[in-house]
Amino acid sequence: MEDLTKGQQQSHNRANEAAVQVLHTKLVIAEDSLQTKQVLITELQDHIKDLEQQLQQQKEYEQKVQGEKQQLELNLATIKAEHEKCCNLMPTHIAIKSVKLSEKYIQMRNDRVQGATSIGTLETFELIRHPNGMVSFKSTCFPNLYLSVEASKFLPGLQNGGGSVKCSNTCGSREMFWIDWADNAEVGIEPADFKARFLMMNGNGVLQGYKGSLELFYIVVVK
Repeated sequence: MEDLTKGQQQSHNRANEAAVQVLHTKLVIAEDSLQTKQVLITELQDHIKDLEQQLQQQKEYEQKVQGEKQQLELNLATIKAEHEKCCNLMPTHIAIKSVKLSEKYIQMRNDRVQGATSIGTLETFELIRHPNGMVSFKSTCFPNLYLSVEASKFLPGLQNGGGSVKCSNTCGSREMFWIDWADNAEVGIEPADFKARFLMMNGNGVLQGYKGSLELFYIVVVK
């Protein structure tokens, strides 16, 4: 091979330098690409870790909610059991005695409701307990006869009471009452259909009124 001329040698050197530069550039690009991929892989791994942590937190939250639900169900079951226990302890046969009027009791005959001065069969009721917490007062003397109320003749602000307290041979909402416990075992007897009205006993008999001393009673257990 003939010796290269000086010009040819320079040209050859430049070509080699250019080739080296291209190779270097490709190597840099390849390294940058690899670094980029590595960064993306790292970010993806971090994202996966975040998702796993969120999933774990979600599982822990669901477990907590499930635990709270089970505890609430247990508490509800306990409350129901206590309620049933209390209901079973409540007397079945009772009399309704006035707090204001000494030795006055509600008496139910087969055609009317009035006051009485002693406890007998006419003054004795079977306490019927309903699932919603209300009660009814059933006569122990007359079959299927219940204490009942209606709205007639009841006027707001009527000092001496009003409305009608009677007996009924059916047991519906007019024959259901809430027992409103006051102090010293005193109770108000509130009709289910007429809120803020209460059974009342005065010199005129058994009526309805707004809660005061005439609307307070004792529940007397009859043995």
